[in-house]
Amino acid sequence: MSRMDQFHFEHPSYGSRRLARQFDLSRYEAKKMMQLLHLEATYPKPKNSIPHEEHKKYPYLLRHIKSLHSNHIWSTDITYLPWLMDLCIWLR
Repeated sequence: MSRMDQFHFEHPSYGSRRLARQFDLSRYEAKKMMQLLHLEATYPKPKNSIPHEEHKKYPYLLRHIKSLHSNHIWSTDITYLPWLMDLCIWLR
């Protein structure tokens, strides 16, 4: 298990099929080992940077304002995060 963990650390884009070939396992055994070790292949997922049509785009309101001195421009963002169960977090 530690060999697979170390190998995955060196080659994070390898999935269960390639790990199975590397360690002479079946694909399903390699998949199970990856699940036990909480390993997941990292690669660009499809459509990960394409915005949804229904989502509103907000303009950047500070684009044309020049900062004249330090502490001149301030900006905030309030983000709502659903947390465990019914608990919610507001970030400012």
